[in-house]
Amino acid sequence: MKQLSMVFALASLALEPEANAQQWQPGIPGIRDVEQRRAERDQVLRSVGPQAGPFTRKHGDAGVLALRKCGAETGRKLVDLDEKGGLDRLPRPEAILEIIAQTGDVVALWIIDQSVALADPDMFDAFCREPRDFAYGLKSLEKAGAELRKTRNANSQAWTNFLPPGWDWKAIFIGGAIIVVVFMVYRSRGQKAHQP
Repeated sequence: MKQLSMVFALASLALEPEANAQQWQPGIPGIRDVEQRRAERDQVLRSVGPQAGPFTRKHGDAGVLALRKCGAETGRKLVDLDEKGGLDRLPRPEAILEIIAQTGDVVALWIIDQSVALADPDMFDAFCREPRDFAYGLKSLEKAGAELRKTRNANSQAWTNFLPPGWDWKAIFIGGAIIVVVFMVYRSRGQKAHQP
């Protein structure tokens, strides 16, 4: 029974990562103080302008940190891109904001300019691996995206090649997981029955 409860606990962690995320608590090292966060947000609003308010509320600390790393003009362009839905079209906007917070203006301007291309998941992932290489023109985003797509397709084909045509590997995996859980429950009940 202990094994079954562990399986359910792990499943709940996998299915609800937001509910299990660390919450802000005063005095815990590594979690920024709320007053400091508010001061940083206010500094961004003074620099970029009041139009950054909805952006900082929507993206939280990641948005504030990204705008802090940008100049005022670049920050306004980033806010404008978000207002037009440009960041929402990207596979993981929070990853882009983190990259901007680490790299600054040059990369942010490149992202703003290439936001349509970055909506492609393969190009997006290629960019996230080496953002400065693309922003400085050292690599072609289209070529890197195509190479990544080709690698992913080859890997997915290799994974499913052992199945006969028409078989759904996801259904087989889920069915196997159910069989394992049923076996664990059966085994735990069987052990209880044999105890003196």
